[in-house]
Amino acid sequence: MLKDNRPGLQGGPVAELPTSPPPMLMDDRGVYYAQSWLLTHYVWNDKARRGQLSRYLAAVREGGDPMATWTKVYGQDSKTLEKALLNYMDNLHGVELKREPPPAPEIAFSRLPEGADDLILEVQQLKRDIPPAEAAAFLAKVRKIAAKRPNEFYSRRVLARAECDLGDRKQCEVMLKALLEERPQDLEALQIMAASRLSSARQAVRDKASRDEVQAIYADAAKYLGRIHKIDPNDYMALFGYAQTKSLEPVPSENTLNVIVRAAEIAPQASLIRMTAARMFIQAKAYAEACEMMAPVAGNPHGGPRAKYAAQLMAELKDKADGEALPVGSQAAIFAEKG
Repeated sequence: MLKDNRPGLQGGPVAELPTSPPPMLMDDRGVYYAQSWLLTHYVWNDKARRGQLSRYLAAVREGGDPMATWTKVYGQDSKTLEKALLNYMDNLHGVELKREPPPAPEIAFSRLPEGADDLILEVQQLKRDIPPAEAAAFLAKVRKIAAKRPNEFYSRRVLARAECDLGDRKQCEVMLKALLEERPQDLEALQIMAASRLSSARQAVRDKASRDEVQAIYADAAKYLGRIHKIDPNDYMALFGYAQTKSLEPVPSENTLNVIVRAAEIAPQASLIRMTAARMFIQAKAYAEACEMMAPVAGNPHGGPRAKYAAQLMAELKDKADGEALPVGSQAAIFAEKG
């Protein structure tokens, strides 16, 4: 184990550094990151070691044990690596990078609507979700404040968002349609409407509505998502939402897969998008792509149950050939069917 008498480096077996970390306490995460960055710096700061990195990663990607592969590629077992890292840390030198200052930015000021004085923080709270126990009081507060400026676009849009999340969804959508009549290109109003339509479709599924009814709601949502995409092609939530509107497809089309992949490319940290993409690839019997989507989720030391579930699915799919049918009742088959 790395000795804890060096500032900023404590405990933790070196053999664990090249591996995906197990679940750990919050206090241990900083230690793991410090040691991992030391290992990264150690490899990257030497031309010979850096030159072997592709070989090492390729071997691990093919299933090699990370520490055993390290020994094979770099000739160091865990104790030798530990000694080398401690020695490297003791001899680190700072590097000063001199850069030209950036050009002076163009700064412009615009005045927010008056309603923002009362509602700007409430908007941010709505984006983070309101605890159910506080929902009724919060909605009453937004309704009261918005009533002070019944004709102001900003206040009406905040009220529509609150109604969508906490109150009367039908009233929310009536309000949003009126707002979009006034400003057809208002991105936030379009985003709220699309989210509301997607929520309505999911509720219809839970209520066991007919397939045609659910599909009609999804088709309506897709119209708003398409308008968002024209305004901002890199709105990853619009791309993700569009892929969701195709969730009734028994096998995702190539276009649907391309859309969800693009959403994951723009927002690689969004584990829900990655898991949804993985599910669609499993439905298409493209297991290698499914595992590629899940790998960052499974390797996330802060990922909790979702990371564990992704790792289990990847282990089950590891030796499956693309196009091969999944065993009935297997974890991956259930995930593909029910999510």
